Amino acid sequence: MLSQDLRSILKLCLAALLAGSFSLATSGISYVWYPLLSVVLGIDDTDAQVLNNIKGRVLGTVLGGVVSGFIHTVSHGWWGLTITMIVLIPLLRLLNWQSGLSSAVVVSSMLFLVEDYSLMGWGYVFARTLDTLAGILAVVIVSILFWRIDRPKNLLNQEKNLKNLLCNRLDQTKQWLTSSNKIDLDIMPLKGSQLCRKFNAMAGEELRAHPKNHRRHWRQRALLWDLLNHHSMQFILLAAQMPAGCLVGQNWLGRDVVDREQLRQLGYELAKKYMLSPLLILALQDEYKRVICTIHSLKLACRADSTWH
Repeated sequence: MLSQDLRSILKLCLAALLAGSFSLATSGISYVWYPLLSVVLGIDDTDAQVLNNIKGRVLGTVLGGVVSGFIHTVSHGWWGLTITMIVLIPLLRLLNWQSGLSSAVVVSSMLFLVEDYSLMGWGYVFARTLDTLAGILAVVIVSILFWRIDRPKNLLNQEKNLKNLLCNRLDQTKQWLTSSNKIDLDIMPLKGSQLCRKFNAMAGEELRAHPKNHRRHWRQRALLWDLLNHHSMQFILLAAQMPAGCLVGQNWLGRDVVDREQLRQLGYELAKKYMLSPLLILALQDEYKRVICTIHSLKLACRADSTWH
């Protein structure tokens, strides 16, 4: 399987090859570098951002050419470019087209600062728009038809990794507390945080690509995984403060309802036997209850998938 960096390089090279080949084969495109520039500004590692970059590229090109065409009739050179920037930047912000600023600046600079372009007039706007569309077409073909990123599948795989990590944590902690066999309690806080951070980033990309699709509750699932990672780590850290096998014969970890008075009495017994805080057993039970409640909430959020089935 290709790494992410290598795949990004191949996508960029293939898009540039398609744009350059189409430009050289078409007599209507006089400047090959402009479609190539469109490819560089439009392509992205994830197809969630490609459509936004394409939209900004087209709108910035058209608006920059139109504004420059009007200003070009009354001013030239640096003065014309300065006036164009003063008008163009607030206009892009007003229309919420800030992503098209780079292409708008390129179009305006070429029109005012290159002498040959200053003689083209309104035909320049149309020609640059066609050049832009050539690069955009190559980006769309490469990004959507080739190596399309299946974000929902990747999110589900990431959830499976998080679930496996959580189950290993809980099973290991229960064995530490309730088994007489000597085992090592492996605490891995960074691994869970890295998986949650990656899941958050992937969920954000999916929501940006499909902002109106909330049926699978990716945002809520990401927040719940962060919460579950935190509570599971607190649970295992509290268990690590207790001697191994100190709860042999105790089965309250599997119960939904626990007698607090019995837990309090158990805490006093453990405090006398192992020189521990009598509140430690209560804190352990409270953290375990939070883990179970968060898992239940995750099951409700994941009903559309089979993560917890």
